[in-house]
Amino acid sequence: MEMEVPEAASERLPPAPSRKSVDFFHLFRYSNTKEKVMIVCGALLSIATGSGDPVLYFLFGDVVNDLSGTPQGFVKRINKTAVWFAVLAVAHLVCGFLQMFFFNYTALLQAKRIRKIYFKSVLNQDIAWFDGQYSGTLINQLTESIDHIEKGIGIKFGLFIQYMSTFVVGLIVGFFKGWKLALVAIATLPLNLIAFGVFAFVMKRFFQLEFQAYAQAAAIAGEVFAAIRTVVAFGGEEKEHKRYIEKLHDAEKVGIKKSTAIGASTGFLGMIIFCSAALIFWYGIKLVLEEQYDPGAVVIIFFNILLGTISVGSAMPNYEYFAAAKSSAVEIFNTIQRNPPIDKRREGKLLPGIKGELDIQDVSFTYESRPTTKVSQNMFTQLLNYVGFHAKYKCTQ
Repeated sequence: MEMEVPEAASERLPPAPSRKSVDFFHLFRYSNTKEKVMIVCGALLSIATGSGDPVLYFLFGDVVNDLSGTPQGFVKRINKTAVWFAVLAVAHLVCGFLQMFFFNYTALLQAKRIRKIYFKSVLNQDIAWFDGQYSGTLINQLTESIDHIEKGIGIKFGLFIQYMSTFVVGLIVGFFKGWKLALVAIATLPLNLIAFGVFAFVMKRFFQLEFQAYAQAAAIAGEVFAAIRTVVAFGGEEKEHKRYIEKLHDAEKVGIKKSTAIGASTGFLGMIIFCSAALIFWYGIKLVLEEQYDPGAVVIIFFNILLGTISVGSAMPNYEYFAAAKSSAVEIFNTIQRNPPIDKRREGKLLPGIKGELDIQDVSFTYESRPTTKVSQNMFTQLLNYVGFHAKYKCTQ
């Protein structure tokens, strides 16, 4: 019987399309139903935790009104407000704990699952794929890259929701208590965000420069210690010491610049916040005198909107963790979804008939990662009746 290979047997799985970017919510694709429910619960608890601060400021405004009011029933009103403070404290504690637990727990489970799937996918890749990879890169993706994903879908996501909830609920409470003063307070929002942006940029930039400077010094130390016998044999101790000290001086200069820049940006941030507070209280007192605003309303609007702006500034740095999680997920998800041209997981096909002769004619082969290097060129192989083997190569070079 002659052997004929069916068309389906020679077909290969089409390569999965490589992603250049990953949507944020696509990071949760490996979560199960239970974990998704916990994530939703964690998000709701984050909103509740973030809403606690505006409610606290609302109660504090009532205390201010009680202090400026008549003495009759003063103790009774303060005691009632104190009970609400205690209830709010317990609720904040419970919601904050459960929020962190849900996000950390689900992120840990998802990271563990992604590691397993990624490692299994790496082991199933063909040899040509490994030729284009570095072992250090694969190890880094298995550890640090998945850690970035875990942070981005875990505690940082919960904190971002919490801070933004504080800002949004604060705006609602502020406009409810007095829209005129709330509009003036919102006018200071761009300046405060610029100040926070400058502060975050300075911190990030100079910490990177300082890290690079110390990394260069550490590289010299590692180089010397790795070849310490050679250095001592040739009397190079003093020379290497000077090289190391020079790099430390560079790190020292960067540290001085960093401290100066952080101090200046901190002062600028504080100036913007206090100027905003001065504007809000100045206009608030004017409204108290002219339009019968109560002092508590001024305090409530000040804390809810101005300190809500600070919450936005606290939420912005979390974007860095989201970006790191998305960029780390690109290569990991591409590897998981990649269909190798030679997939050992496929069962193959049962051939209908075998004659017992194998004849390979004029076959050339190169690895995908090295297309210019030919492993075999114009190869002819013949196997007869399972007992004889005959092969010859034709070289055209």
